[in-house]
Amino acid sequence: MIPVEEWMTTPVRTIEPDKSIMEAAKIMAKNRIGALIVVENNKPVGVITERDILDKVVAKAKNPRELRVKKIMTKKVYTLHPKAPIIEATKMMKKHGCRRILIVDENNKPLGILTSRDLIDLIAVE
Repeated sequence: MIPVEEWMTTPVRTIEPDKSIMEAAKIMAKNRIGALIVVENNKPVGVITERDILDKVVAKAKNPRELRVKKIMTKKVYTLHPKAPIIEATKMMKKHGCRRILIVDENNKPLGILTSRDLIDLIAVE
């Protein structure tokens, strides 16, 4: 049994819900990542992805400097604890059609993120 903590990506990049979409896009570009976890008081409250920005901002010609993260974020965040088996993460991704699982501690504090790309890397190694 391989725990998710062995394949999760750290650190987790986060943003607050009242920040602008422009700020979110800059963080993603700088870190070469496709999503940010939205946090309030260091607790996850949502996720914002490149696709959210494309579909909900760019395609609708909205101003990314004025629009706030909380207006377009996905409020459902799927989480697992670090010792959870990888197979549990894959089942969760398949069941919910998501590409990212947030790995959290016992206080729901973000520790890492496991992505579908991480799972592909695991398969390529095994």
